[in-house]
Amino acid sequence: MATAIIGRIFTFQVLYVDQFNTPFAPDTPTITIFSHSMTDGAKTFHVTAEAITAIDPVETGRYVYNFTLPVTLEEGQTLYAEFGGTDPGAGDAPILVEQQVECHVQIAATSTLRVQFVKGG
Repeated sequence: MATAIIGRIFTFQVLYVDQFNTPFAPDTPTITIFSHSMTDGAKTFHVTAEAITAIDPVETGRYVYNFTLPVTLEEGQTLYAEFGGTDPGAGDAPILVEQQVECHVQIAATSTLRVQFVKGG
């Protein structure tokens, strides 16, 4: 499972492959991002069926989506991403690829790194 920092940008990435593990460009690739409340389990949609873009430089089948994690998320909460689309080589069969991201609060460093040079021989 990937990890991300609350309030920062996280890049979701997917590679669509067919049954032979060959990358392909799906029709209408989308992403839906949601989470469940840690207190009552309520589902919150953050993004619903939004179009995603091919990676630059272009790599067949690889798509990305930049998402800023809401500051309302809690430490240890999980974001769920569902990548959708259809496979034109399989009669427009629907595709669903899932990814989970664990959210964390950024922790400031409490110590400093000190560089010390020692003359040796």
